[in-house]
Amino acid sequence: DEKEILKQYERELLLAKTAHGRAQRELRQQEEKVMKSKQNLQLSREQEVKCNLIRQQTQREVEEAEMAVQTAQLLLQAANSALTLIIRAMVVNPFIGVALLIAKEIAVQLCQSALDRSKAALRQKHELLQKRITDHEQSKAKVKTSEEQLKAEETNLQTKKTEVTQRKEELDSADKRVKDQK
Repeated sequence: DEKEILKQYERELLLAKTAHGRAQRELRQQEEKVMKSKQNLQLSREQEVKCNLIRQQTQREVEEAEMAVQTAQLLLQAANSALTLIIRAMVVNPFIGVALLIAKEIAVQLCQSALDRSKAALRQKHELLQKRITDHEQSKAKVKTSEEQLKAEETNLQTKKTEVTQRKEELDSADKRVKDQK
């Protein structure tokens, strides 16, 4: 009967050793998951900072493009005003050169062309800024997801540590029963 009890305790000891070994492996695996989650979070944070810097740079470029449009509009207005003055002067004094009038018309056309290009550049900058804003928002969301993942992995790690401790206690208890029975 005592041999039967000893065999039972030895089986329990073997099961406890197996369970403890499995719990230790799972703990190591969970520690690796936590490490990977920490690395992923760090990369996500770095990407978010990078996206924010790019977004800010693009915002500055948009502001510069807006100023270029305003400057082009002012130049166009000045050229138009000069052209209007020449036309009025020609009404009063027809000897004012037609060449001057043509030169001013060309200047107006050049200013209009510059304004059109500036507006097109501004549209492109606005589109780029929208993309940068979206990229930044997505990177912020990824940081949040990474933080949540890390928190979940750390919670799982604590669970695995508790399980290893419990399995160790069970192993020690089974080992003690076997020794006491011998």
